[in-house]
Amino acid sequence: MISPPQAASMDPMQRMSAMGQIQAALKRDRRNLDALLSAASIHQANREWPQAISYLQKVLPQHRNDANLLIWLAKLNAEARDFKQAKQYSLKAVELQPTNAPGWQLRGQILENSGDPQGAIEAFGRALALTPNDAELVFQIGNCHTYMGDHDKALECYRKTLEMRPTHPLAIYGISNIHRFKPEEVPGYLQQVEAAIAGETKAPPYQIAALHFGAAKALEDGGEHDRAFERYLAANAIGKPAKPLPIEQAFENNQRAFTRVFLEPRSKWGDSQARPVFIVGMPRSGTTLVESLVAAHSAITPGGEMPMMDDIAGRLGLLHTPAPDFLNKVTALTRADITKMAIGYLEGARQIAGVARRFTDKLPHNFMNIGLIFLMFPKARIIHCRRHPADTCVSIFTNGMTPAHNHYKTDLAVLGNYYRHYQALMDYWDTLFPGQIHHVYYEDVVSNTELCARGLIDYLDLDWEDGVLSREESQKSVKTLSAWQVRQPVYSSSMGKWRRFEQKVGPLIEALGDSISRYEEELKGLEKTG
Repeated sequence: MISPPQAASMDPMQRMSAMGQIQAALKRDRRNLDALLSAASIHQANREWPQAISYLQKVLPQHRNDANLLIWLAKLNAEARDFKQAKQYSLKAVELQPTNAPGWQLRGQILENSGDPQGAIEAFGRALALTPNDAELVFQIGNCHTYMGDHDKALECYRKTLEMRPTHPLAIYGISNIHRFKPEEVPGYLQQVEAAIAGETKAPPYQIAALHFGAAKALEDGGEHDRAFERYLAANAIGKPAKPLPIEQAFENNQRAFTRVFLEPRSKWGDSQARPVFIVGMPRSGTTLVESLVAAHSAITPGGEMPMMDDIAGRLGLLHTPAPDFLNKVTALTRADITKMAIGYLEGARQIAGVARRFTDKLPHNFMNIGLIFLMFPKARIIHCRRHPADTCVSIFTNGMTPAHNHYKTDLAVLGNYYRHYQALMDYWDTLFPGQIHHVYYEDVVSNTELCARGLIDYLDLDWEDGVLSREESQKSVKTLSAWQVRQPVYSSSMGKWRRFEQKVGPLIEALGDSISRYEEELKGLEKTG
């Protein structure tokens, strides 16, 4: 049998050759256990989750009480983002083996990723009771407390993690995300960072980058902005791709494929009854704040950053497929294809937001998918969050984000260029869908919260509720960089924050061109219209 680690160590040609031998074995005996498990391993290594799951499901009827098989199925379903199945398999596994600490840990991760941090804490706690010296479990419990807004308990967990493993990179970084450092605390924190950089020689690059981001945050809190920016440069240098991806492809693909000529005959395709609420914009543009206002309404359930629309666009090849090929893929989609995509999206949303009739999806980069969204959901609501271009981009550059963002965020000039492409795409969507996208400005939300909130609720065709303005009291778990801020009263401290680094970000400002003056003129226009 080929195990998952063995399959992962193979190169693509070796996997292809192995798969040929496996298929030959299955032709001789379709119940060959080793062949079925090996096939699952190969597909798992290729990140082909449905195929891997399919092979394991052929094994399951004869091995329903095999906890290891159930754990494997739980992992694969979690990777496929089928959290309903993942939760069922993980629960069955720990019921069969209640002393299986890795099984409880996996269940905790599944519950956390499916929006149940309290359930995750309980599962991690069961694992910790079995392995009390596991620093990673304490750290994961801390993350769940962070998402739930209980920062005292989160800090306690992060500090306990560091008692057990003093150089744990992400625990050190986690503290910086939820703690405002006093000047006298900064030197000690920097010593922790340096010890971790020196000691964690096998840590993946993103964790070392996180340490630099944490150090920069501490230095900023202490008022040492020049030193902080040097750390931000170091953090982004670690994440900078050796061979950057061309950023223009996805923008070109959208404008080539989604045209009025293409969309008008298909205007009644998809699910014409569903009305999901998409909150889009550049990262760090206020999407979490806006979701918190909208989701404070009793008719709306917050869904957070749902991955399904990006997955659908990815399967079509939006990001990297040459424009003619992407155009051919999109135009070949049938009405049945679009309906199937809409059903799949809603099934995924239900696993995250429950059976709510109205929910939010605030994955910022869904600004890339607006053509696809209206094709699938003609009655969708799209809220576009805007913020001063320099503030937006500096915030992106100075915050740790997942490696998926590194192709545009780690270089100031590339980041400014990316912003201009985003701006042009949003202009294009506005011409294609006039009056259908609701634009909000972060600075306006901060200065005129009730007025903006009423505009949002009206756009969603809902009646006003006074509880919308008590949004920090109504939030569920928030699993983004803004998890701390969203529970504070609406604040203005992030407005104009870029100017503290004005002398450092010349390449960004140059690349942004007239985006800054254009945005500032739009804000002045808002002031005149009230």
